[in-house]
Amino acid sequence: MADPNGLVVVLREGRAAAAGPGPFGRQHAAVDRGVSQEVIARVVSNATPIAGEQRRLHYIEDIRLDGRTAEIWVVVDRAPSRQAPDTRPFGVITAFCRGGGGGEPERCPSWVSAG
Repeated sequence: MADPNGLVVVLREGRAAAAGPGPFGRQHAAVDRGVSQEVIARVVSNATPIAGEQRRLHYIEDIRLDGRTAEIWVVVDRAPSRQAPDTRPFGVITAFCRGGGGGEPERCPSWVSAG
């Protein structure tokens, strides 16, 4: 998938928290945080990234459905990683919801990925 600037963002299968230390990727976002691959693709393709720490990018978008709103964050690591089988950037580390005004990352409500 590509962001609005044309940057290709890799979404690896990864692993959920129950599978071991260092959860990341599609499995971590879906199983641990309630964010589907489709929602990740939507946020990355629509949101202009904001620079984070350690070569990370943050993609943030409000998703609305039936009067409900959720702020979705997708965190991407632009550096290669030893956990990856290739030399491309590591890609999506996680995706989660965050309450209005910041706060800690949260599991998204089920309607976020179902809608």
